[in-house]
Amino acid sequence: ITRGMVANLALDFDLAASNVVSPAMPSSTTAAGSVTVTVNPVLTASLTPDTTKQIRVRGPLVSVTNTAMNTSYTVSVRPFFDDDGDQGQVVVNTTSTTNFAISGTPYTGNAGLTALAALPAGTLTAAYGSFDVSTQTFTASTVYAGSSIPGAGQDSVEGTVVARSGNVLTVSRGIVFQPASLGQLGLFFSHQLAVTVSASTTVTEDGQTGSFTAQDISVGQHLQLFGVLGQDSAGNRTLDATNGSARLMVTPLWGNFTSTAGGVVTVALNTLDGLWPAFYNFAGTGTTSAQDAVASAYTIGVPATLQIPTGSPGTPIRFFGFVTPFGAAPPDFGALALVSYADTNAEFLGFWPRPGLTAPFVSPLSATNVVISQSTLQSAAFEVVKIGPERFDPSTVSAGLSFVPNAAATMTQYGIAHWMSFTFDSYSTYGDLIAALSTDLNGTTALVGIAAKGPYNTSTGVLSVDKLIIALND
Repeated sequence: ITRGMVANLALDFDLAASNVVSPAMPSSTTAAGSVTVTVNPVLTASLTPDTTKQIRVRGPLVSVTNTAMNTSYTVSVRPFFDDDGDQGQVVVNTTSTTNFAISGTPYTGNAGLTALAALPAGTLTAAYGSFDVSTQTFTASTVYAGSSIPGAGQDSVEGTVVARSGNVLTVSRGIVFQPASLGQLGLFFSHQLAVTVSASTTVTEDGQTGSFTAQDISVGQHLQLFGVLGQDSAGNRTLDATNGSARLMVTPLWGNFTSTAGGVVTVALNTLDGLWPAFYNFAGTGTTSAQDAVASAYTIGVPATLQIPTGSPGTPIRFFGFVTPFGAAPPDFGALALVSYADTNAEFLGFWPRPGLTAPFVSPLSATNVVISQSTLQSAAFEVVKIGPERFDPSTVSAGLSFVPNAAATMTQYGIAHWMSFTFDSYSTYGDLIAALSTDLNGTTALVGIAAKGPYNTSTGVLSVDKLIIALND
């Protein structure tokens, strides 16, 4: 970083590299005491931000500019969940397709900017969009303001709907904001929360236009609900959103491909919004009870604009979209986008018992020969390749595991973590990383862990890395 010059810094607290959960896939009935989490924190930094990642700009409104040549607004930056102060100002650009949700009311384009201009200065806003590194400008795809912001006036919960009975939703993994009831910002988690909605609940869908109602909320949907927190007779937390609002958010889905016909793909559901099917109660999702969603034959409506990749039965496939309105399935899910299995990044995690391995790689180690043999993989205390919810054992490949740089990567992270000295060395190129690693592995220093990410070939054992973190015992 050149002194006196502005630089982009991306920090990544890598949860996948930092945590090993055993057993890897506990069931919904697994006792908490039988699950072990081993933590070795890994924090990486890069001067090349991930341009595919959605950026958030949050803070109180300063001013709005709405002219033929400039449709933008300015905020004082207030990061994370800070409820006061600012960190300078940022201009948020908008377009004719930018979606707004202002105190529960949806707008699009200029209408949203006009509504934003009518709010008093200091109104809290949050914009989601993309940052252009070359022009140093931020453009919003979605803007929230007023009471549509968590912590800006109403109690709220963000989570996943795991069941619905009438107008009562069961929301799991809830992130709860409680500013209104306590008189100050409170942020905590709730395993399950009962939320009541009604015809008066205002509903929006991220990035979508049209009219939505509480009936659009169904099992599996990721969402944020605003209302009033309370308790039921048993002392369990509840949220009354009957006169509040709901923000339906794009939800991810993983499944194993079964068949396709007439624009509908059928999969064996693997995870929906990150939860296994056993966590869901799909009763009431279909037009009749016989049409309720079934995990083993979960159906996804795919628009003609998306080309469904050809694949053999069992091939993993990933969709993003919204769950079909409650009581309206099939199909069970409406896709906005899909991710080809061949283009999906894999994650490799490997740990070796202390004191580790002084010669972990096939000799000679070089930028063109970074290979862990099959026997070395088999000696690991833990080794796995994860592609979404799918897990592969790399030690079953006779050629072992090869690391090569991913030529298509737009962002790379290479580093060596020195666990005993609590230091971390970052490298801008793959060659620099391997050269440093060759020096560090001096016959005494040992490798204890590796975390890597990139496309993986399950047949050849080649991982094309855009991230490679090596942990040594020095």
